[in-house]
Amino acid sequence: MVTVNLSCCKLQSQELALTNFGFINNNLYSKLKKSIKSNEVYGEIENLILILKGDNNIGKEEIALNTCQREFTRIQLREKIQITILDKESKENILYFIPLDSIEIEVSLFIKPDRLIELSDEDMEQFFKNEFCNHILTEGQILAFKYNDILLKCIIKNVKVADFDELKNVNKIGLTGNNNNNNNNNNNNSTFGLEGYGKRADSNAIKYKYQYKNNSGGNMYENSLSDKGILFENTICIFRSVNDGKLYIESKKVLKQNIIKNDFNFEKLGIGALDEEFKTIFRRTFASRIYPNYIIKQLGIKHVKGMILYGPPGTGKTLIARQIGKTLNAREPKIVNGPEILNKYVGQSEENIRNLFKDAELEHKQSGDNSLLHIIILDEIDAICRQRGSSGSAGTGVNDSVVNQLLSKIDGVYSLNNILLIGMTNRIDLIDEALLRPGRFELHIEISLPNKEGRVQIFNIHTKNMKDSNKLSPDVNILELAEKTPNYSGAEIEGLVRNTVSYAFERHINFNNLTTPINADDIMITRHDFLKAIKETKPAYGSEDDIIDNLLSNGIINYGSEYENIENTCKLLIKQIIDNNNTKLMSILFYGKYSTGKTTLAAYLAKCAHFNFTKFITPENLIGYTEGGKINYINKIFEDAYKTPISLIILDNIERLIDYSRIGPRFSNSILQAIMVLIKKKPKKENQKILIIATTSEYNFMKDVGLVQNFLINIQVPVLKNKNSIRKVLLDKNGTDYIFPEQEIEKILDSNIIKDIAIKNLLMVIDMASEAAHDKTITSDVFLRAFNDC
Repeated sequence: MVTVNLSCCKLQSQELALTNFGFINNNLYSKLKKSIKSNEVYGEIENLILILKGDNNIGKEEIALNTCQREFTRIQLREKIQITILDKESKENILYFIPLDSIEIEVSLFIKPDRLIELSDEDMEQFFKNEFCNHILTEGQILAFKYNDILLKCIIKNVKVADFDELKNVNKIGLTGNNNNNNNNNNNNSTFGLEGYGKRADSNAIKYKYQYKNNSGGNMYENSLSDKGILFENTICIFRSVNDGKLYIESKKVLKQNIIKNDFNFEKLGIGALDEEFKTIFRRTFASRIYPNYIIKQLGIKHVKGMILYGPPGTGKTLIARQIGKTLNAREPKIVNGPEILNKYVGQSEENIRNLFKDAELEHKQSGDNSLLHIIILDEIDAICRQRGSSGSAGTGVNDSVVNQLLSKIDGVYSLNNILLIGMTNRIDLIDEALLRPGRFELHIEISLPNKEGRVQIFNIHTKNMKDSNKLSPDVNILELAEKTPNYSGAEIEGLVRNTVSYAFERHINFNNLTTPINADDIMITRHDFLKAIKETKPAYGSEDDIIDNLLSNGIINYGSEYENIENTCKLLIKQIIDNNNTKLMSILFYGKYSTGKTTLAAYLAKCAHFNFTKFITPENLIGYTEGGKINYINKIFEDAYKTPISLIILDNIERLIDYSRIGPRFSNSILQAIMVLIKKKPKKENQKILIIATTSEYNFMKDVGLVQNFLINIQVPVLKNKNSIRKVLLDKNGTDYIFPEQEIEKILDSNIIKDIAIKNLLMVIDMASEAAHDKTITSDVFLRAFNDC
């Protein structure tokens, strides 16, 4: 090999500094060119290989290197260096000219601009190859590169040479060469070269072959040059920008990291019954983040920045938000409760909001669209994001300022694209409308009560450890438990399982001697434990069975054809709302005189209907409430009813609910108008139905104020008028609670003293007579005295 010793000097012009050539004296260049066969003169300087060019302005014993070359090789000006001349056509130097399969190029700016510069890697790659094709590039080498009048600093990273099948063997055993020119035609000569590099048709794969024949004579050397290679037209160039917030390179070659973790599984996360909700969340929120940024720009869309999870308490809103962070390749989520934002010091609440976005702003400034996703979880968001102006004149306006600050961060002038806000609330109606618009919290996901299949999933999650530990009895049927727990939320099912375990614990505890040792290994959770826990654990959105059973404590009495007509009509209406898809809303008004059994009849129908959600709105519930409080209470029950597939609401004694008084007459018009609106409001969702039953003893007044017309069906519950109806009531409990001889009953009926009487009044007279009678045997005289007393 030819070597020369030269002194390092500066280049003569700025343009030459961008070429990556080493410049030597023209005479020296001509002399070196004659000593090699290739068209280009390559010189190895320290760990760098450069193409050498001739220049008349360079001294005879000098070589001009640019700043980047000197920085990489750590060569000082006027320092003496040795240059080894390499011949591309020589078999001895062939390993220096292995083509590059791919290289990664880290790009930064020499001069920092005051704005973000965005470049495309496709145009840069072609321009880069035009400038540096046939140059040997070394890992870590620094290049000055001017693209579109922008001066770029390029550092070569991750050099990958062509994947030759025999490359490893060549590097291990070395290469043998024979410089005896007299034996060029001898078959024992060694020939070693590359065939066809740079002529591949497939840009994604490189296939080259060494042709190697061993010669017994010559020199043997070992060398590994895997950190450098020659750039040619098919080398894949991958450009990456430095995370300084000044330069962003959109690359189609860099695959975007999948935002979803590979081991994603709902049951491992402890989430059940929310498959559809998760599909919607990932489709709307994360699907766009899986695709490369250039696709998003081509489509002209932005990522969803916020979503609201709302629904009944205990359905898993907070659980979803907390577990989303575990499913994503993103920054650790920031979780904050809404009230924690508020602070007594002026401006501190707004500062707390800004602090939530600081890390995302810093990373976005450094990495642009390449920054990772930052998740901010706001629990009980309705505490800080209420309607602006709702605090009134006496308020401090802190809530308004917090909403304004949040709006400016999410969708302001300097809004971020690397954030996802997740808000949770039970009252989405309280949140300021501006926050719920597209571009802000635009995705609204209702987390409703789980259906049967969802409850099966939740039971499986909470009993998994029991099954794995063989602590769950074989008689426990998860499907049966799911059927017996309609309208249970996820949290209520978890509480039910805890309650079940407590019954199992109880069996192993000696309450007479609590110090008795317990054999913990014998604990087994049985079906009977679950059934007892179900009786004790009542869902918040369930049926009020206690009230129904209390109202039906005296049973229901069939007093004749009038009652049967009412019962048959009502059961037909119940069947219609259950089976008919066109019937979303059914409203029935029972009217009649006091004590005719309207409330009891409503309770009986509620028991027959077996609706999972049954609520009574009675005057007793509203004692002490203000007018606005009563409206909110009634509205809340109706809103809860719309959260279940089929619901029943009973408005008992409706004239008392609206504060009706005969003197005046007086009533609350606000409550009346609210009830009129609510009983005509149809459910919004397709799978929701609601039955409303109301009772009143002031039918004429209800008719005058226009309430009667809002009910689809009006049914009169009459008083007892004919002897046959009265006889059936008097005989109903004969022989059980008292003895009422039939001949005595006939005497009462023949007397014609009882003509029109409400059924409750008649039952009260019977009870009074049974208490006054001797040995619970009622005579006509005793009964008529009790009747006259009433």
